Amino acid sequence: MSEKSTVTPPLAAVTSRGALRRRLYVLAWPSVLENLLHSLVFMINTALVGRLGAEALGAAGIANHIMFFVITPVYGFAAGLLAIVARAIGRNDLADAQRASRHAFTIGMGFTIVVSVLLMTLAAPILHAAGADAEVVALGSPFLRVASIFTVFQTGIMLLGAVLRGAGDTRTPMVATMVMTIIDGVGGYLLVFDVIGPGGLGLMGVAVAFSVARVVGFGYIFVAFGRRPIGWKWWRGSWMELSVFRRLIRVGGPAAAEQTMTFGGIFVTQLMALRLGTVQFATHSVIGPITSLPFTAAVGLSFAAATSVGQCLGARRPDLARRYGVEANAASIVMAGGFGAVMVAFPEWLMSLYTTDPSVISLGIVPLRVVGLFIFLYGPANVLPGVLRGAGDTRSALWIAIVALWFVRVPVAFVLTFGLGMGLLGLWLALGAGYVTRVLIATWLFVRGRWQAVEV
Repeated sequence: MSEKSTVTPPLAAVTSRGALRRRLYVLAWPSVLENLLHSLVFMINTALVGRLGAEALGAAGIANHIMFFVITPVYGFAAGLLAIVARAIGRNDLADAQRASRHAFTIGMGFTIVVSVLLMTLAAPILHAAGADAEVVALGSPFLRVASIFTVFQTGIMLLGAVLRGAGDTRTPMVATMVMTIIDGVGGYLLVFDVIGPGGLGLMGVAVAFSVARVVGFGYIFVAFGRRPIGWKWWRGSWMELSVFRRLIRVGGPAAAEQTMTFGGIFVTQLMALRLGTVQFATHSVIGPITSLPFTAAVGLSFAAATSVGQCLGARRPDLARRYGVEANAASIVMAGGFGAVMVAFPEWLMSLYTTDPSVISLGIVPLRVVGLFIFLYGPANVLPGVLRGAGDTRSALWIAIVALWFVRVPVAFVLTFGLGMGLLGLWLALGAGYVTRVLIATWLFVRGRWQAVEV
């Protein structure tokens, strides 16, 4: 296998709008489906836990948010890695893409191991510090410990998936996620309830099933990666070049900071919901998976936008990169708007899919319907920052997150929820204010066009 790819990047070889759309949608649908499957895993686990009661919902909800919050830098770092790989593929430099992949693994895996050890040893104190009551801590601590042990496999899936997407292969990460979803759903059902053993494992059954799913998912994507051109003997060569580390940190650092700031803001609103009481937090934990469907679909489309933009800029076609961004943004609005219509029309039915608790269902109807009215904003709020990341302009995406979350969503949530006594509805109205801000800033930055001249 030569160090240089000799194949013309297909994303930069379109000659008409119709061809561009076809290339974009062929690239996008596996990413969209993959992210919907990620959301489905979240939904399945919530539905299983929802049958165990409000306390179990609260314990799983806060434990999951803690676990994902502490590894969010890896999510952002993967976004920066995608941008670097896409640029390299766009200019037919396979060796550079492999070099960046090796060094990204060194950083991502090392960070995850440290974080996992901390979560395993400090699970109970962390849950106490988050404001969970004694019963939630008792249920959530073992759940968090077991889930943390296998977080390293999730990191591997994220990093390998980013490399494959940057190279234009969105199907392999999608299949890996499909395998994980099947194992998680079937295994969770068998372990949570009294199916394969007396009494079942309860909440721990979800942790075990999800952990096994991550191990198998990593095994699949690792083997498939090794069979692709970009994974062919990718481990050969140096893993410790300072210049490569600096480049990864320059591009991936702001993306990692963006994800940390984003999930940090979300986590703060989770803590606000927790302080409203067990039933309110359980309701909040049910609304989250429902609204995650359009969110994850938009994120999937943003991956396709980032890949196409990165490859086109690598091929010195900024005009084509802009056209891909416009098409992806338009598609995201239509897609997210369709989800919103269902939320407005059938909120009670959607809530009942996750829990049988009548108090949780009734409390969630109004907030879910309100979210459905503005959820079309999920599209451009995710796709346009995805365009910026794909171009390597991760600093702008970081500032969008800081302003929208910490200057708008979090303060508005506090005022509406506690200052004006709006409770759970205030938290979700604040979400809408944050997304309006994200769309306005991201649109201005996209139209201004400086992202087309960023060097990676």
